[in-house]
Amino acid sequence: EQGRGPVPGPAVEDRPSGGCTAGQAREGGRRAPAALGADFAITDNALLSYGATVTISNPGPVPAPGWTLVVTLPRESLGVSGVEGAQASRDGAVWTFVPDPNTGQVPGSASVRVTFRVNGSLTGAAPRACTIDGVACSGVPN
Repeated sequence: EQGRGPVPGPAVEDRPSGGCTAGQAREGGRRAPAALGADFAITDNALLSYGATVTISNPGPVPAPGWTLVVTLPRESLGVSGVEGAQASRDGAVWTFVPDPNTGQVPGSASVRVTFRVNGSLTGAAPRACTIDGVACSGVPN
């Protein structure tokens, strides 16, 4: 009878409800969002500027709330204008873009787009780096 006391029963019952059961319940639609990806593209070249589009993609089924896009230009003298799909701030040659009200959540298996113009140079103005939530964007010229 001592082996059948309350100690083994509740201890065995408590562990699954705090660990496995909670994890299994989350699979019903509360999974964590997948890591976002981004593709940088120069869309048109003008005399002293170019248009850029960054497509931010969510490969997973769960919506991804919020993101941070960082684009590093080769010189501080280059500017960014005409931003759509994000709010931009600058620290030297590094431009940080965060969602605007329309792009704050990236739906599952979908994408949002950020567009802007880079101004101030005839040549050599392509970004040195681009990241989405710390992960390198594709499409950045080497």
